[in-house]
Amino acid sequence: MKKLLALMLITLMGFSGCGINFNFGSDEEVEEVAEESSEEGEEAVEEEDADEEDVDEEIDEEESSDEDDEAVDDDEADDSEEEDLIVRGEEDLSDIEVFKKYYKHIEDGELKEAYDMKYNPSMTFATFTGWYKNTNDTYAYDFEEVSPHKYQFTVELFEENEIEETFFVVTEIVDGSIKNISSTKTWDNYSPEAFTKKVNGKTNLYVRDGGVEKWVVEVNDSTDNVVNHLVIEDYRFMRNGEYLVYELLGWEVRITGIFDIAAGKEVRRIVGHGGDYGFTNDGKYFYQCSGDGLHGGYMEIYNVPGFDLHKNLRPVGAGVLLHTCHGYNSNDATYRYSISFDNPQIRTYHFDTGIID
Repeated sequence: MKKLLALMLITLMGFSGCGINFNFGSDEEVEEVAEESSEEGEEAVEEEDADEEDVDEEIDEEESSDEDDEAVDDDEADDSEEEDLIVRGEEDLSDIEVFKKYYKHIEDGELKEAYDMKYNPSMTFATFTGWYKNTNDTYAYDFEEVSPHKYQFTVELFEENEIEETFFVVTEIVDGSIKNISSTKTWDNYSPEAFTKKVNGKTNLYVRDGGVEKWVVEVNDSTDNVVNHLVIEDYRFMRNGEYLVYELLGWEVRITGIFDIAAGKEVRRIVGHGGDYGFTNDGKYFYQCSGDGLHGGYMEIYNVPGFDLHKNLRPVGAGVLLHTCHGYNSNDATYRYSISFDNPQIRTYHFDTGIID
């Protein structure tokens, strides 16, 4: 009833501006009804505010829940990536440990154990032993994984006789074994080196082979004795570095010497020639051609490795002299030279058959 009276009072108050006045009891009753209406209105507002707060809290809870879910997903993703990195790292470490074990076996002379770590080796154990029998230290570095379990890196090998070699290696790990793909030598101090130095006022020629100096020849290049005066005019490595061939020039003499580096000794000395010389491509012969001088030249061929005279091609006959050396032709294994001064004729020597045409 009170609510009805309050509603009527509010309605009549809305029409008060029209000059109509309604009286529904005493002033106290009206104030009481108004107070109750005001209290009920405030309660309604408070209930609406409470409802809005509840809705806001629910929305905040939902948003918070979504954010938490997203955070969990992110954390799980991070954990997954971290696990992948850990696994990948363990695999890398495992592969590197394989390499470490392999080269440690080589350092310790355990060549059978190292050979057994090869994946389907193409070389025999005897060949493998020949490669590493003198190796006493190894150093591998600059590892780069070019694809899963496939690596490229640099390895240095050190031998007891101070020989050092560096290789660029591409290798794959297959079932815990080492599968070699390629190995390229990038440096070594094994290749022989020739040099001269003065000893007691005389020039000496040496070869340094694998860190060991080997004496080749001594010349008296002093001007005190003109007749015995010699100089080292030239020297070069030939036949894949197996021999050092040198030239000595003196008083009306020219000498060609051939030094066997592995044997550490001179294996041939040819006096009075010079000119054009070298080894045939197959390495079976050493030739020397000299066409200088009014008395004609020589064309001599020596067997390798014995360096005994194989054939002397000096022309015989009046006015028939060798005067021009045209050179060796590696394409057909021949040597061309000319004979006779008055009417030069070209001759061709075939090394494979020994025929001259």
